[in-house]
Amino acid sequence: MSEEEFAVPVPPLDAAPAIVPNGRDVALVFLSTLFILGGSFGIIYLMPGSRAVARALGAGIIVVGLAWQNLSILGGIACLRLRGHVNPFAVLGLRPLPWRGAIISVAMGISSGILISAAVRALSQLMGQPLGVSPEILLAPPGADNVVSFLSVLFLAGIAVPFFEEALFRGLLYAWLRHRIGIWPAAILSALAFGLSHGELGQFIFASLFGIVLAQLYQRSNSLWASIVAHMANNSMAILGVWLPHLLNR
Repeated sequence: MSEEEFAVPVPPLDAAPAIVPNGRDVALVFLSTLFILGGSFGIIYLMPGSRAVARALGAGIIVVGLAWQNLSILGGIACLRLRGHVNPFAVLGLRPLPWRGAIISVAMGISSGILISAAVRALSQLMGQPLGVSPEILLAPPGADNVVSFLSVLFLAGIAVPFFEEALFRGLLYAWLRHRIGIWPAAILSALAFGLSHGELGQFIFASLFGIVLAQLYQRSNSLWASIVAHMANNSMAILGVWLPHLLNR
């Protein structure tokens, strides 16, 4: 599939009449998100009996955590109104994506996810130490045979999280960096930031490499929907692969 068939019929990103996020926009969204997310979890953690409540909720605490993560990012994006953006989502590059582009994005999300996971596992064997690739504790906690919990995690981690993470790391950070330092340096730096947000070493390596793929999908398609769809496909496949055995063995 050629780039012309994949891309939407608009000029390249650097020539498109879209709103380009600036450094203050990016800083405001990231800091607001961290403040909302970190502050709220810090308060909850310090509250008496919070750990007992978390244990009692079981799989439900994962659903609550994912929901609050998404709401925190949404709150950070909404803060763009303080910068004079009447529609904050207009900054994110959510241009229409042709159906061919959506199919390519799904295929790229699944195939690149599989290949990168295999590479991380091979690296783990060479290093002689485990490098987690799929956060199974997060995706399938105790009580994972609960269909409601499964559907909740599938929606939150498989659909909502990819949308909001792409808004942060590609729609804002990559778009800003790309206009300052160029396509590939921006793709790498935004991908490294994306990787750092995933914690452990295996997830850092996977997310960083996957983030470069996502940035290139955004760049080639001229639409953030391409990286969102690819991200959704990867996360949903990972969730199904971990949760379905639990559900089928009920």
